[in-house]
Amino acid sequence: MEHEKQKIVSFYSSFQIYWLEILKKSFSITLNFAGDEIKAISQFILLDNRQGNGSFSFQTMNDFAKKLEEITKKEPFQDFFDLENKKKILKENYQEFNKVLKFLLSVQSVYFPYTKSGGGTIQISGDDKKWHEMKRNFKLNSVLEKLDFKIEDIAKWYKIFSDEAQKRLGIKRDDWIQLWKNIAWNEKDKLEGDTRLGIDYLQWAVMLKRIIEEDLQKEILDIDEISNIAPDDILKFEPKKMDQYGVLLRATRNKRYSDQDKNYYHDRYKRSFYLANDFGLDYQPRVMVFVEGKTEETIFSEIFEQYKNVKAENLGIEFVDIGGISKFFGQKISIKDSNGKYKKGFISNFNHLISYNLNKWQIIPFFIGDNENDINHLLQNGASISFNQNDYSLSKNWQYIWGVTNDNKPFQGKDFEMANFNDNEIATVLSGILPKQIKSTDVKTQRDQNKGIKQIDAQVENCKVCVAKKLIANLFDEYDKTQDETIFERPIFKAVDKIITLANRNHPPVDREIELKNKEYIETELKKE
Repeated sequence: MEHEKQKIVSFYSSFQIYWLEILKKSFSITLNFAGDEIKAISQFILLDNRQGNGSFSFQTMNDFAKKLEEITKKEPFQDFFDLENKKKILKENYQEFNKVLKFLLSVQSVYFPYTKSGGGTIQISGDDKKWHEMKRNFKLNSVLEKLDFKIEDIAKWYKIFSDEAQKRLGIKRDDWIQLWKNIAWNEKDKLEGDTRLGIDYLQWAVMLKRIIEEDLQKEILDIDEISNIAPDDILKFEPKKMDQYGVLLRATRNKRYSDQDKNYYHDRYKRSFYLANDFGLDYQPRVMVFVEGKTEETIFSEIFEQYKNVKAENLGIEFVDIGGISKFFGQKISIKDSNGKYKKGFISNFNHLISYNLNKWQIIPFFIGDNENDINHLLQNGASISFNQNDYSLSKNWQYIWGVTNDNKPFQGKDFEMANFNDNEIATVLSGILPKQIKSTDVKTQRDQNKGIKQIDAQVENCKVCVAKKLIANLFDEYDKTQDETIFERPIFKAVDKIITLANRNHPPVDREIELKNKEYIETELKKE
């Protein structure tokens, strides 16, 4: 009340369904007419999903009111049939739920798009640039402090929503929840009843899982792995070390999704691929990006997460480390193409892989590399691609060559580091990693001679990945400090945008019409000069 005026704030959210369900069940009495007597059953459900039920029997419906009045005065039936007592307890519970509701409303604009993803694509209504900026600037601790909420509270509700989702989706075989997680959420509009409600609970659980993981900076147990685990223990368990707990689901999955020293459980695309085979479904990447080495494979995966807040594989983008351009191209041979003409130079070792994936699955090949040894020329004249029984060179729109595609702008350089970072940025990182001081003039000297970062110092070769990771990390730190959007105009981010555009344009073929449209687009690209 202020200046004799009262401001009433009201809102409605789907999150309130949980509380409405509690009220409906707690204030309902079910009558069972089977048997010689009529049986009245009533539940009492608390906010944390603890529940129980009481019952009593009577002969005819005329006896119901009298029997109900008697039973509400006796222990333990009061808890289930004394409505006034229920109201008192539920009112106290509602104060806690109101705090939970405010928390969910406070985070949904930032985190709910993650739970609206389908086929690995985040669906954001409106301006996605605003959402990405809002995501980068979001501070969870500030929200928790204002609402007197804790990370343990989030874990508690993560478990509650996970349990509710599995109960309503009828999960008997554990991996089915993983299948539900990977369908397009907008398909829920075609569902009804408990199944529709189960998807809502699943979405909320996915959202809370993401919040916890980003706050703790580590993976936590999945939705279908926490049924028999206390909320506080959700924060303590280390999923990567779960092999020692043989009775838990994660240990079983580690065995199923492991290949020697690799574990693909956290790789959403790879896990979806296994599930697709298991359930008789099908899933393929939309773009296969060929990179020259471990540096590019590592860096691009991290940039997708930091720049776009999404894993590349969730957009249908896979990276293939070809281990250097010499392994990408084979020996010089004399062989005729389908038109009876001799191929101009080399034939790619990956020719059959690329052509097969392009024809059968419409997986677009994209090449990223340093322009050493005139790779640009080799790609245009030697990387033959067969499509619809015709041979083509790699489309210029399907490649990003440092120093060529970006035309040596803003920085001169034929490799990833020189093309994307200035002299001072490179010198600062090298000085922090190498056991010697590197000056910006040292970098400039090599740049002016059109040399790469390896020519600055011989030791760079042994730490290229850590150098590249630090360069990128510094760039994002600079953005956090300055909010300078021009940082994202560098070639590396333009390459990412180009790949994402290709992936978005290459729709998963759910029918013949889309498949034909994909093939039409591919052929149009290949025919471009």
